[in-house]
Amino acid sequence: ASLAHAHASEPSLGAFDAPVVDHAAAAVGLRAAGYSGWLALELRPAPLPVLDRALAYVASVYGDSR
Repeated sequence: ASLAHAHASEPSLGAFDAPVVDHAAAAVGLRAAGYSGWLALELRPAPLPVLDRALAYVASVYGDSR
């Protein structure tokens, strides 16, 4: 099986200000599977500062560490 795409989200598509999902483990799993494609960030509509924080968090956890 191969991965076609991946999503990062929090429960109920909430903000990433206090993540409850183990995104670090998910990122490790994606890397171990050889996934190098796009990652879709999913959250409810939010003000720009909330989106900026979510993007920064997701980039820090899922970003290319090679």
